[in-house]
Amino acid sequence: MVKTFKVARIGRVEVLETGWRYEEKHETGYVDIFRLHGTQRFPVRLRLSTRAASLLTEEYPLSEPCLKAEEGGRYLLETEVCRLEGVTRFILGLYDDVEILGGEELREFVRYRVRMMRE
Repeated sequence: MVKTFKVARIGRVEVLETGWRYEEKHETGYVDIFRLHGTQRFPVRLRLSTRAASLLTEEYPLSEPCLKAEEGGRYLLETEVCRLEGVTRFILGLYDDVEILGGEELREFVRYRVRMMRE
């Protein structure tokens, strides 16, 4: 199994003399703005308040190029994520400040998480 690890979690590296093995099993991955890794991509389109946009860029600096200012102090976030957990956590933490504009998979995942919280 091929795994991707965050560099901050690596304690040390030992360089071996052996070459790269199992190259056919490696896939090109993607790291989204929430620092989650995967090979799938889900579209995300959100309208954020100024507060939500500020918190997003503070916690996830990779999001800044994906934000566009709109009239009335709102921001539009358009991006892709490889897993829905990160963006869902952000949405549920600021539900009064975030409107989901696009991404049907995201809408359904948020609904699922809300149902799980109610149980």
